[in-house]
Amino acid sequence: MQLRLIRHATLLVEIAGRRLLVDPMLGEAGSAPPVECSTNDRRSPLVASLSLSQSWSRDSTACA
Repeated sequence: MQLRLIRHATLLVEIAGRRLLVDPMLGEAGSAPPVECSTNDRRSPLVASLSLSQSWSRDSTACA
């Protein structure tokens, strides 16, 4: 099994020849409201998602 951290909470898991993309905030930057009860008023996610067509994610299964 291999784990690769892609961004803050995004992981690429490779196990038994399969790839699994795990991202609880899979979406465009700023597409979700700010985190409740936080002093930070910036919309989430803070950075853009990487394209699923990039070579590291080809043949991955996306789960949000």
